[in-house]
Amino acid sequence: MDRLEIILEPGLYAVIRGALPLPRTAVEDGRLRADLAAAGERSALLPEEEIPPGVTAERGWRWLRVAGPFDFEAVGIIAPIASALAGARVPIFVLSTFDTDHVLVKERDLERAIAALRGAGYDVRE
Repeated sequence: MDRLEIILEPGLYAVIRGALPLPRTAVEDGRLRADLAAAGERSALLPEEEIPPGVTAERGWRWLRVAGPFDFEAVGIIAPIASALAGARVPIFVLSTFDTDHVLVKERDLERAIAALRGAGYDVRE
């Protein structure tokens, strides 16, 4: 596989416990949003400014988008990224969409994450 590009997208994100309605403009504005449900748990990922007061949220995430698209048969996309970040002791939150993968890291770890990814041979565009 060629050298992968990872793009740092603007803004801060939050993961919330529970669900919030996604705005109708969600697809049009290019921001990352997700509504997830599994085994009796519901979570959502939204831009921080869309989280209402009083909602339990893990704030301060930055979005690193792996430049795709990737074929569904592609292997080894996330594992080496996760490994490089684990080696730098950077916690991650990972999501995949139809065409690509998205890795979120805490704002406080962003500089270390970018250095680790570049050290692992990734092109990181800020």
